[in-house]
Amino acid sequence: LFFFFKTNFKHNQVYRLIPYLLMLVIVMSIGFNVFRTAFFNESADNLSQNVKSTFEYVNGSFVVLGDFGPNIYGQAVYSYLPVKYNQTTPFGWYPGAKNAVYINNFHKNLEGSFYSRNCSNFTENLRIYNATEIITLKGGCDFLQSCGFNQKLKKDYVCLYSRNG
Repeated sequence: LFFFFKTNFKHNQVYRLIPYLLMLVIVMSIGFNVFRTAFFNESADNLSQNVKSTFEYVNGSFVVLGDFGPNIYGQAVYSYLPVKYNQTTPFGWYPGAKNAVYINNFHKNLEGSFYSRNCSNFTENLRIYNATEIITLKGGCDFLQSCGFNQKLKKDYVCLYSRNG
């Protein structure tokens, strides 16, 4: 940009307007983003508070499983914990961090075995993806307990379990 603004555009009147048009486009773009970008939703409902309270107890590679509703975006949790609490996840911070085959296998195998309530496949997939901590909702808590996982924390709506070895 420095060299662009230092260039002498005297030979044509249209070229003299380019730096000003560029500045106008930049200001319009920033203005558009300021008015169109949603603010961070800091939900105060019980479920959101329960989920946030589990974060400080996560100690290892984690996964988030279950339908947390519209107030909690699971992908945001995958980004928030690594940044705020220095945790890792086999899923990655965002889908672009892992290749598409890996992401599809993650959903198909790990989440599939969780939702079908298949303890042996779920445990094996946790081992394959090197996940040691699981954050889930009530129904998932019962499943994880029946599979023999260690309960680290249980709140009204959410729980945190860890994998044995």
